[in-house]
Amino acid sequence: MLHSLLQKIKRIESQYWVILFFFLFLQRMDALVCPPLLELGYSYIVSWWIYMSVLVLIFAYTHFNILADQDLHQSRWYFYLILMLYIGGLLDLFYMVERPAPEIWVDTNYIWTWNIFYILFNYPWTIKEQVIWWILWSLIILVVYIYMRRNYRIYVIKEMK
Repeated sequence: MLHSLLQKIKRIESQYWVILFFFLFLQRMDALVCPPLLELGYSYIVSWWIYMSVLVLIFAYTHFNILADQDLHQSRWYFYLILMLYIGGLLDLFYMVERPAPEIWVDTNYIWTWNIFYILFNYPWTIKEQVIWWILWSLIILVVYIYMRRNYRIYVIKEMK
């Protein structure tokens, strides 16, 4: 059973691992930089988020350009996936796994003061909104994947030779 699982993992297209490691690196960077910036004020956090957004755009665009010669549609899918994972809150998910804060999960009215909706619009963002956000973006990614799979024959698993 373990051998078959390892075989399936080896067949996953390598670019997905590159994307995963990029987001893990970004999350680690974010976890180290945000706490000191939060003490300075929200304007510093917003500046950091703008910097991270630009970094994600540069990574996605570079990833797209490098792979566009090989397969334009597959590289377009990677570009969309990187942007959708970032907007969809993959970094928040990694943060929740890394630092499980009981008050977030136990108290459903606990407000995430570091969320962009709270900072910009003073909207009380709780775990309920975050879970709905993750589900919504998972569905959006799935719909885009199904569309691109049908129309452009993109792939996740390498073909067996």
